[in-house]
Parts: sequence; C-alpha cells; structure tokens
Amino acid sequence: MRWYLDLMMKKSPTGLEAWGAPQRWVIDANWKTGADNFVGDGYHTVMTHRSMCELGLLPPDNVAVSPAHVSLSGGHGAGVLGAPPGIPAPPYMGYPEEVVSGLSEGYGDDVHGELLKRTMFIHGNVFPNLSFLNAFIAKDGESMPVPILTLRQWRPLDAARMEVWSWFFVERNAPEEFKQQSFETYVRTFGVGGVFEQDDAEIFQAITKGTRGELAGGVELNLEMGLDNLAPDPTWLGPGRPLASGYAEQNQREYWKQYFDYLATPRRDENV
Repeated sequence: MRWYLDLMMKKSPTGLEAWGAPQRWVIDANWKTGADNFVGDGYHTVMTHRSMCELGLLPPDNVAVSPAHVSLSGGHGAGVLGAPPGIPAPPYMGYPEEVVSGLSEGYGDDVHGELLKRTMFIHGNVFPNLSFLNAFIAKDGESMPVPILTLRQWRPLDAARMEVWSWFFVERNAPEEFKQQSFETYVRTFGVGGVFEQDDAEIFQAITKGTRGELAGGVELNLEMGLDNLAPDPTWLGPGRPLASGYAEQNQREYWKQYFDYLATPRRDENV
C-alpha cells in the first residue's frame, strides 16, 4: 500500500501541503459503505455519477479501464485507472510542469512516474477506514479539468451514522493559480457540498437503510464480479495482485475477508 500512497503523495521533492482544517460532515450510513466504495468500486461512476458525465465534469463514456484493480495484503486495495478509449487526456494527470519536472527526484525512481504518465484516476482504501482519491476532474461543465488529491477518514458514530473527515492536499511547489483551481475543484466535487459527494452519500444511506430492513437478514451480499477473470495483469508496474479490468470486486472480497477475520479471531488481552 505504501507504494501507491507514494504514487499520490511523493510527486514533488518539496512535499505536500494541506489547505485548511479538514471538512467534516455526518452521513446516516454505516462507515464501511465508504470504505467498500473506495477500496475497489471503480465501476459505479458511469451510473451513480451519470449526470456528471452529461454535464461535462467527466468524460461522456467513462469506464473502468486498464490499468485498474489492485488487491494488496491486509485488506488494503487501490484502483489506478487510465483514460477511457478514444478520450484524449494529458500525461501525468495534467499536473503542471513545476511538479512533473521533479517526479524522479520526488519518487526516487522512474517507475512511479512511468505509471503516473498514463493514469487519470487513483482511488483506494487503507484498511479499515482511511480512503484516498487522486483524480483528474472538472469543477463545472465549462472549466478545464485539473487533478485533485484528498484523503478522508470514515469515523463511525454508531452502526448507522458516521462522521467524514476530508483533507485536501496539493504539492508545495505547484503554482498558486493551480493550487487555487485544484482546491475549488475539490470543494465543488468531493467537498462537503460537492456534487459527486452528494451522489455517493445518497447511496451510502440507502444501503444502510436497506441492510436494516425486514428482508435483509435473508439476502446474501453478492461480491462475485470478476470471479471469471482473476488472471493478473503481466504488464503491471507496481506491487500487489493487479487485474486488467476494473469490473471486478476482488478488492471488496479481500477487504471483507480481513474484516470478518478480525471478528472471528478471539481477542487476546492479558489485562482483561
């Protein structure tokens, strides 16, 4: 997982800076809905955020394309997506030259930069409840897309409520104009009132409500997507178990396996 955190957070030898305090809000949903979504769900965009595609904030035929789905040990997982076929995208997620020119120094190798060059969207979750998003996205239908970088913690309040803590980060050596554009894009898309955030929160709440309904106890959660295509991508540059397609739930299966393993393991505490 550290390799993928480095991919997002070590682009510049000058490091990152956080803009302001974390944004915080409460959702009437179980905290694991957010972790499940970020750990591997790169395929929901074209449906959940369809209106954003139609408005021009995302490519009109946004799909989960290779390179995509990477499972890691300990229940961690990441998605690293390229541009959809036929959709032109700038290299290095559109980061300014001030950042791109220092990639090798920041990363300490050339492999991270080679992967970033053909990447458009990075998402994932550090088990159990720290998620991240590094995306090339537009703040409205008229503005040029810019990359944003945000980390968030899904803080459980009870079984059906969580508090979200969301931080915005940007490279210290980036131009001030870029920093402002990136921050505005984050606020309008994945901030507390962001249009993508509203889409996701609505579904998180509906899932939580559904799992507490009368029929929920007799219905199993289906995580079979991708079971027919588990061959790893031999061209992948990073660690982990990569799948060439983002239409898979391998990461979710491993996340839940790790969670249930903790539940099934007796606690060993000599002080209790």
